[in-house]
Amino acid sequence: MKPQSKIYRQFPVRLELSLSNALDRYSQATRIPKTTISRVAIEKFLNELETSGIRGALEEVCTN
Repeated sequence: MKPQSKIYRQFPVRLELSLSNALDRYSQATRIPKTTISRVAIEKFLNELETSGIRGALEEVCTN
């Protein structure tokens, strides 16, 4: 039985220049595609929302 491939959907995102530059640097330094880094970061944030609740996660993000 052949495993099913994941289905992806694209969406536009605008980043501040400093965040975009940091993403470029980390991507080049690690040779991990920016898409992968972004996907992992978004997934981690969404998991935090699910476990801590939106209020806890947003408080953590807003204080950093």
